[in-house]
Amino acid sequence: GFLTRPRWSWRNRRGRITISYKLLFSDGELKNMKVEEIEKRINESMTYDEYEYQKKAKITLKSNHRAEYVEHVLFTCPKCKTLASLHSRGNRTVCEQCGFHFTIDRYGFFSFPQKGIKFASMAEWDIWQKDYWKKKIISYPDMDPVLIDKNVSLLTSIARQPLHNTGTGELLLYKNKLEHRPKGQEPRQFLLSNIKGLNVFKQNQLEFYYDRIAYHVKFPAPDVSGYKWMILYQIIMEMSEEIQTTEAILS
Repeated sequence: GFLTRPRWSWRNRRGRITISYKLLFSDGELKNMKVEEIEKRINESMTYDEYEYQKKAKITLKSNHRAEYVEHVLFTCPKCKTLASLHSRGNRTVCEQCGFHFTIDRYGFFSFPQKGIKFASMAEWDIWQKDYWKKKIISYPDMDPVLIDKNVSLLTSIARQPLHNTGTGELLLYKNKLEHRPKGQEPRQFLLSNIKGLNVFKQNQLEFYYDRIAYHVKFPAPDVSGYKWMILYQIIMEMSEEIQTTEAILS
């Protein structure tokens, strides 16, 4: 279902989905198993690579929008390394910064006219961009934002009440905090170490908890990537944990 009904797109691609069933646990078996063992078996049973399967299955994706919203996931240009410069339309995606471009063929695979770019899948591209930003963020001064998006709305919900819009303005990610600067209001800051459950939902929107309040980040356009915020946040937090571990060892 990753190629026919991708989570990163607002459109489906007509194709074929094969569903298989198998018994994971026999009657009464669960009672004698540890939670870790149960989780391991479930994860192993769900291990699957859509692109490897598609190499053999060759299922045609009937769509003229195969590349649309791919920038939700692929947020770094592999040629110029610019963040959030890729923009898709139809079956084609172009970097507005350097002109790098690619298409997605009728089987869901990348087609790169340029030499030197050889990502076989979105997962491979994603691994590359994560590794690139792990190295890049280290050089950022603490006072400089790693990421900025404009015209971002921040909504809140207390005790599961309906969402309330607190304002619209810039959203900035630093190496120690997330900051929202609504127009005509005081900035709202969130220490990264106190943010809980930050994740992406509905293709590109962002959610997190802070001091038991639910925050919902809504971007101004459907092609803005919420995923890039989650990944860069995770990288910064991993770096922070590594530094703390090193300092503990040295002390």
